Amino acid sequence: SCEKQIEYEFLVCDANKNLLDEIVMIISDVFNGTSPTVRIGRDDMPRGIVISRFCKLEADHIVSVIYDLEHSKTEIRNIKQYLITMLYNEPAISELSITADYSFRHKS
Repeated sequence: SCEKQIEYEFLVCDANKNLLDEIVMIISDVFNGTSPTVRIGRDDMPRGIVISRFCKLEADHIVSVIYDLEHSKTEIRNIKQYLITMLYNEPAISELSITADYSFRHKS
């Protein structure tokens, strides 16, 4: 289940429960939707690709999304669409950050 994947019981102790529940609902909507595409930013992405990316979401990704959202200085007009895009991008951003950090620490 989505809650198990993102370690909901662990996150709910520290996170905004309403926001966390909204994120769980969005993830479930993406997994269970019937349209062939999901809007990510301004692009319509094949649902299978979005689901594949969402399958990589873990607790630390959710914490990062919540932190970024709570500290955003940008006016957000469509919170659901904004969260879908953030959730889609987070695994890739997280991987890039780890790679950049590793490269920096291991320079010759």
